[in-house]
Amino acid sequence: MLSGLLATLALMVLFRAGPATAAEPADPAISYLMSEYAVSQAEAERRLKLQADAYGLHEQLAGQHPGQYLGMWLDQANGGVLRIGMTDPGLVPKLPGVVAYRAKHSMRELRATAQKVSAVAGNAATWVDPATESIVVNRAGSTLVGLTAARASALVPVRVNERIPDELKCSTLYCGQAPLMGGLRLDIQRDDLSVGGCSLGYQLQSAITKDRFVLVAGHCTRSGTHTHVDNAVHQWFGPKLPVAVEGGATDLLAEIGKNMANPGGYDYAILPIDPDGQDFWIKTVWADVVGSRPPSQSVYYNGKLLPISGFTAASSALVGSTVCASGSGYTPPSGVSYVDSGAGLGYEPGTHCGTVTSSDESHITVRICSRKGDSGGPLYDPVTRKALGILSSGHSRTGACVPGDTELNMYEPVSRLLARVNERTGNQYQFELVPQPEERIFRHLP
Repeated sequence: MLSGLLATLALMVLFRAGPATAAEPADPAISYLMSEYAVSQAEAERRLKLQADAYGLHEQLAGQHPGQYLGMWLDQANGGVLRIGMTDPGLVPKLPGVVAYRAKHSMRELRATAQKVSAVAGNAATWVDPATESIVVNRAGSTLVGLTAARASALVPVRVNERIPDELKCSTLYCGQAPLMGGLRLDIQRDDLSVGGCSLGYQLQSAITKDRFVLVAGHCTRSGTHTHVDNAVHQWFGPKLPVAVEGGATDLLAEIGKNMANPGGYDYAILPIDPDGQDFWIKTVWADVVGSRPPSQSVYYNGKLLPISGFTAASSALVGSTVCASGSGYTPPSGVSYVDSGAGLGYEPGTHCGTVTSSDESHITVRICSRKGDSGGPLYDPVTRKALGILSSGHSRTGACVPGDTELNMYEPVSRLLARVNERTGNQYQFELVPQPEERIFRHLP
């Protein structure tokens, strides 16, 4: 398996896009690591490569040594090493950046104990923290964490053409062209006719009918100030481009009730894409020459579109890993006509990166900067290009991001939401993330 991993990484290097020009912004994940841990660009790139390797190594060790393997975590503060706990450290491959340590128990043993603890603690949320080899009990929404030995996702698929056409570049605030992307601004009118802003998460489809939907935070569409049914549009003070329709199958496609004090609740809404926006956001046609097709599932990242293929289950999210989020939180300066989401002056919408501090089946907590208006926006791994979750709640900050801030924000796992809504609807829709197209001979309609 390790040889296959190295071969895949070699292909990734072979087909990776060329170096960014001076006019392009720095890669946000690299910039975050350089700023947060005072490391060079080369060191930041090494750490992201180690993060990519970790998923395949985790899968290998969890599968081959379930009775000995405790787990792994990225120790960014102490040299950016991947620490792996094993009752027999000799079973850990000797690889650059990997540090094996002797664990007293395996993850399998600790998880069994955690279940017993949960039972006697009134079924409180429990999980295992591999860094301290301890069981954590959550009674009041604390954000400590664990890493389970569940199967990790595969490495990012190799893409032959990494180039994103210039005409597809836009921002989360102003994007008057397809494709529909995660992080895009959604403006929704409240009961009192005022307007609030949220961010689009991911595109879903019915595996049965192939009808398209969008996944957003439930509190964006249902709340004490928003009880009626209407549409979500992009750019309220502008073209008002139709994006999604509220209502439809209604109650079974939305739940609200998750926050920092109640991480066990749900906060999601699944809205049908507005029929008037189908052609505008999604439609593509064949081209008579080989070209690139706009990705059918993407997020706003680094001023471009980052294709997303599938998701990583919350139970497999790597503590200490660098992840990124896209959103459209914004407070316009004087004289600019745009809906104020409450972000505060000085906050820059777009891409922000941070560190996973906790993850279990019910939530993923990240030390990352976000503001009001980013709710519902996507959290993803820029290395594997897998979806992780959508923003639900967090510390209430306003204004510009503060380097080194300890603010935490909570994301609703995509894996959990899909399981939840499919169960509630009796698999009537069989919701799934919209996959990437297999065909490569497409072009974007003007």
